[in-house]
Amino acid sequence: NTMIRRYISLFLVLCMVLTYVPMTVSAKTVDKGYTGSVQWKFDSNGVLTIFGEGGMGAFSTDLGTSAAPWRQYSTMITSVVIEKGVTTIAPGAFYGCGNLTTISIPSTVSFIGEMAFYRCWNLSEITIPESVTSIEEYTFGYCRNLATVVIPETVTSIASNAFEGTAWYDNR
Repeated sequence: NTMIRRYISLFLVLCMVLTYVPMTVSAKTVDKGYTGSVQWKFDSNGVLTIFGEGGMGAFSTDLGTSAAPWRQYSTMITSVVIEKGVTTIAPGAFYGCGNLTTISIPSTVSFIGEMAFYRCWNLSEITIPESVTSIEEYTFGYCRNLATVVIPETVTSIASNAFEGTAWYDNR
């Protein structure tokens, strides 16, 4: 009887200790592949990561064979991480990623293509790196919630409709 109480006490202490140990569950890779000279992976937390050296492939904004390879996950992507080494963001790369809320663009990116973030409705802020010199047509078109935009002095050309349909454009 005393032995059973000791085991139960030990079990309860162990349970209490385990509740204070932080448990981390890493995201599982859902899909991955190559585009242009870089790689991509999409994980179960909704994070799309682009990595490697060089630029992305060329994409179309339609659902055909030339659409971005992660297009089938466009409604599930909530965050895009572009790692240092990637040099271009292809036209239409994140077209229609309506649930995208955060994007990090490294200083190695020197070109962001037209319609790259078109209709990313939930994107609320963007910082363009100093390595970029122009912002193409509809690059951030109809990103309705885009209210904070940081554009460095190195950007010398901005298409008249680059930010059309954004809160930032409507309130300036």
